[in-house]
Amino acid sequence: MQSQVAGYLGQLRDTIDTLPRDRLAAMGEMLFRAYRNEKQVFTVGNGGSASTASHMAADLGKNTIGAARKPDPAGRPPHRNFGQRELAQRRPGNDLRA
Repeated sequence: MQSQVAGYLGQLRDTIDTLPRDRLAAMGEMLFRAYRNEKQVFTVGNGGSASTASHMAADLGKNTIGAARKPDPAGRPPHRNFGQRELAQRRPGNDLRA
């Protein structure tokens, strides 16, 4: 089991090392500009990507609490996820597709 864990962590490290840091920094700056300028952030996905979009919207809502500002007294940036309610409907269709 130790070798499987070590192999997994090695693959994870290799994957992280290939991430485009400049693009990640640009995305962070874009999200911060939206927050600072009181803009909304929309996440959208289809199938498995809808779950990722929903998760990202939740992270934006709970992990970005700052100084109190409107419309959320907790200081969260306005965020919306399209398709969140339909996740349960889409999932079987994607899984059962031949």
